[in-house]
Amino acid sequence: MAIVNDKIQDVYGLTPLQEGMLFHDLSDKESTAYVVQTVLKIEGSYDIKSFKDALDLLSARYDALRTMFVYEKLKEPKQIVLKEREVELNSIDLSKENSFEQKEKIDSIKVEDINRKFDLKNDSLLRVTVIKIEESKCVLIWTVHHIIMDGWCSNILFEKFFDYYTRLNNGESYDEMKKTIDEETSRSPLYSDYIKWLNKQDKEKASKYWKDELDDYENDAEIKPMKKPEPTEEQVRELWGELDVDITNKIKDFAESIEATINNVAETAVGILVQKYTRSEDVVFGKVVSGRNVPIDGIEEVVGMFINTIPVRITANKDMTVSELVKRQHIKGVESTNYDYCSLAEIQDNTVLKSNLIKHTYVFENYLSGVNTEQEDDKAAGNFSITVESSREQTHYGISFAAMEIDGKLNFKILYNPNQFCDDEIKHIMDKLLVICEKIALNPECKVSELEAISKEEKRLVLDEFNDTKYEYPIDKTVVELFEEQVERTPDNVAVVYEDSKITYRELNNRANALAHKLRELGVKPDDYVAVIAVRSIEMIEGIYGIIKSGGAYVPVDPTYPEDRIRFMLEDSNPKAVLVYTDEEVSVIDKDENVIRINDREIPVINLASSEVFVGVFENPERVNKPEDAVYCIYTSGTTGKPKGVPNINKGLINRVLWMHKKYHLSEEDAVLQKTTFTFDVSVWEIIWWSLVGARVVMLKQGDEKVPDAIMKTIEKNKITHMHFVPSMLNIFLLDAEGKDVRGLSSLKYVFSSGEALSRDSLRTFNKLIRSKNENTRLINLYGPTESSIDVTYFDCEYDYECLPIGKPIDNVQIYIVQGDKLCGIGIPGELCIGGVGLARGYLNRPELTTEKFVKNPFGEGRMYHTGDLARWLPDGNIDYLGRIDEQVKIRGFRIELGEIESKIAEIDGVKEVTVVAKDDYEGEKNIYAYYVGEDSKVTASIIRDSLRVSLPEYMIPAYMMQIDSIPVTKNGKVDKRALPDIEVASEREYVAPRNEIEEMVSEIWCDVLNQDKLSVCDAFYELGGNSIRAMKLINRINQELSISIKLSEFLKSKMTIEDMSIMVEESLYNSLSDEEKEYLNE
Repeated sequence: MAIVNDKIQDVYGLTPLQEGMLFHDLSDKESTAYVVQTVLKIEGSYDIKSFKDALDLLSARYDALRTMFVYEKLKEPKQIVLKEREVELNSIDLSKENSFEQKEKIDSIKVEDINRKFDLKNDSLLRVTVIKIEESKCVLIWTVHHIIMDGWCSNILFEKFFDYYTRLNNGESYDEMKKTIDEETSRSPLYSDYIKWLNKQDKEKASKYWKDELDDYENDAEIKPMKKPEPTEEQVRELWGELDVDITNKIKDFAESIEATINNVAETAVGILVQKYTRSEDVVFGKVVSGRNVPIDGIEEVVGMFINTIPVRITANKDMTVSELVKRQHIKGVESTNYDYCSLAEIQDNTVLKSNLIKHTYVFENYLSGVNTEQEDDKAAGNFSITVESSREQTHYGISFAAMEIDGKLNFKILYNPNQFCDDEIKHIMDKLLVICEKIALNPECKVSELEAISKEEKRLVLDEFNDTKYEYPIDKTVVELFEEQVERTPDNVAVVYEDSKITYRELNNRANALAHKLRELGVKPDDYVAVIAVRSIEMIEGIYGIIKSGGAYVPVDPTYPEDRIRFMLEDSNPKAVLVYTDEEVSVIDKDENVIRINDREIPVINLASSEVFVGVFENPERVNKPEDAVYCIYTSGTTGKPKGVPNINKGLINRVLWMHKKYHLSEEDAVLQKTTFTFDVSVWEIIWWSLVGARVVMLKQGDEKVPDAIMKTIEKNKITHMHFVPSMLNIFLLDAEGKDVRGLSSLKYVFSSGEALSRDSLRTFNKLIRSKNENTRLINLYGPTESSIDVTYFDCEYDYECLPIGKPIDNVQIYIVQGDKLCGIGIPGELCIGGVGLARGYLNRPELTTEKFVKNPFGEGRMYHTGDLARWLPDGNIDYLGRIDEQVKIRGFRIELGEIESKIAEIDGVKEVTVVAKDDYEGEKNIYAYYVGEDSKVTASIIRDSLRVSLPEYMIPAYMMQIDSIPVTKNGKVDKRALPDIEVASEREYVAPRNEIEEMVSEIWCDVLNQDKLSVCDAFYELGGNSIRAMKLINRINQELSISIKLSEFLKSKMTIEDMSIMVEESLYNSLSDEEKEYLNE
């Protein structure tokens, strides 16, 4: 459209919000985000010419309808108001079509009209389409670009339009009406007056206000989707909810009593809802304001883009009442009106979170968008009635909230993106918002922290249906009793296999009995502990069964642990004896006297390699245990710098393995692969389950647990049916299996995974590589802490969830998700707590911690354990695991308290401050990062790593370390994790280039695995971010590419360098030669 000066009425700049819309329109030509469409149905006589004339008068009255936007070759974009501009009017006749065809075509016209979008420079930014349905019935499609008007204006325009139309139909002269309108317009304020006022405001003062208000805010106040919905072309849907008149009146009375408004209460209720969904006392969301709080007479009648979105911060400590919070929000709301003209983009730029500050918006509407849908006012409209058929609203946020009062009832509307949120999720959100409002109405003096966002029906659902897990099991029996019954049933069945050795149930029982009698002679009785320092072997199994049959509980100790850790575990558990089976040197043992001196005691050591251990009395010892007696005690990482022992009891273990047997049946022909390190509680079911049902266990050769090819061969050779992988190891196994013939895995029925979050990608890869070749193989996701007999929930991975749930509670176990002591409903995140028969006794020798974590169950019988895990209920009764509420992490299946690592680093000479965090590295793999402040530069990462090896197992030593000048903290005094620098792994040694072909090949593979460009042959693997998973990748690569066989166990034993590994490669290559080839080389 050519612009002629004598056709221009005015030229002025854009508001910040208009500039944002223009930028969005220009940068995304396909977007219809700012196209607003309202569809009206008109019944009664109508006239197209009167429609056109009424639109012309409307354009004459409101300059927004004569506005165009120019931006090319301009320093800043401008909006130009023309003296005249015709509103586009289209007329379509569908009166000859049937009702089905009419609806189909109207829907198509609506979509086409939206997709046509607007050319902001050349198009009329309001266009109207009249569709004739019958002689006295039509549909009016009213489509406008949001840049020229906000929702407030819709009522103004509709009322004026139908007023003009009625008067024209009643015979009033167009010219006389035009003259009156021109006079009215000359007396009225213009949108340009608002722009002038806006440009005069003190931007610096406003900026300071918002900076002070949001200065220390850094929370993620977003309601997260629970699952991925089915894709749809719809961009927005809405859901309505209402409070009854009685509750609404109570809210009004409460608001009036504290000199606040119903808007303040609704806004606060939305804030509390977001607090519940984000587990934060401090949240920010956007509030849409009218923008008409301006000292211009008649501003409320101006058509234009006035609305703005400003941040609302709602902070409520645990002692604040709802009444106090609403009153404070009212005061803050009044304060903010002086600065609510500020651009949201500028406000966000001055915050820590920048554009991520606002995730949801709220608006209180004193109007309905368009015509009142509840009324048909024939008299006001002439000889016709008007109803709203539909109104297309847009939101740039996943969820936006609106509140309004209709017919004396407080109504809420949620606009949401159906490609982000499922309909049932939004229904749960709306239900909780209404529950919060009801509870505010009934008791506004309650504390915000004690306000439950859960209805009676949802509470019944969570407590009674989701936790309906009661199932009969032999509650009066012990592991020993069930095992001995099985020995009588299948004495000659193979029980344990290790490589080419095997023993039957009878042999296992006899050898365990012989050991049990010897332990009884040493005084072992129920609830006494016997430590086992052993590698995977038949002897390890015999030792564990001997301990259980003696009446005691076994304490597994990894022989590779540092001496300090082994000594502490023995001091803490105070065992009656220590069983040993390992080639590793266990330095705590006095070899001359075959004892361990702990706590002024000499603890006898029994070497399971001795032939004398398993001979003697083969009869079953007298049963002395009760179901409440301890059967094993596993140590986990502790925040104090010392590990903590967790004794679990017979009845919890029996419930757990018999549930597993009922759900994932193990027949006498089946085989369990025992590959998990026995200090990890998954090993317990691998060691016990099969023995109660007549199946067999196959012990994976020590060291092969990290060698995918060896695992695959063991599965094939022994026809393994049930096995377990930590997700990180499962990924390595699947990566190795790609491209291989996996038909040897056809015996597998169930692959269980736990210890870490199981990803959707892992499931897809599993299905592609394994299940596609054998549809009977299932992947099962398990979850459970050591404190509750291994696992408490399960999920059969049959469905494609966005994030795989941890599933539903197992038999006789109850799961509660709580915030404080209040139950969480569906979708609300909280701490996962456990009740039921599976709970451990507590923590060994830690009565205060036991009292803190194991509490009286407020929702049922018995005790309840606080896990510290963050989770939420999904609508189908599954549980979504969300992480931790504290500093505990899971790395490669191992449970690690970061505080334990921090305390050990802090003890090192020269370290002044330290913080340890867990985050994803360059491969997306979670690793431990340590940042420390040293007294000088001499405290290197190598020194710290060597010091930690004395007291911590390898999996707890940080993969990445950095010395920094100071630990960054927030204004609240917490470690500012965002400000911690990325760690660039660099060698601390002088560069030495590869000196031969083998070193070059090894160096190239190291660089690839460790994400490095160049490495010295003197660089050590663990100093460059190496860990056990990367070690497996490295060994597999080298073995495959060079056709050799280096053992992972040998690699892990020392501080391996490229030089060291090259020597290993040379030796392996040499050993693979024939005698003739060796003789030739030696000449």
